Amino acid sequence: MRIDVRVPELGADQDGLITVCLWHSHVGDELFQGDRLVELLVGQIVFDVTSPSTGHLKGIHAFEDTQVKPDDLLATI
Repeated sequence: MRIDVRVPELGADQDGLITVCLWHSHVGDELFQGDRLVELLVGQIVFDVTSPSTGHLKGIHAFEDTQVKPDDLLATI
């Protein structure tokens, strides 16, 4: 089963930039629900996105230093 991990609504205004900062996992890594997956930066605040399920990281779709917006695809599990 494929699970998409998307950028959550972080309360940023429409002009607020969301930047992918740091991936804590690599493609092929085993993940457990709740594991830290990636850090996103909004202004000066860092948000952790956690794995929504247990599985293997199949793909990363937004790389570090990339600008994203809510609901953009970050990864697949």
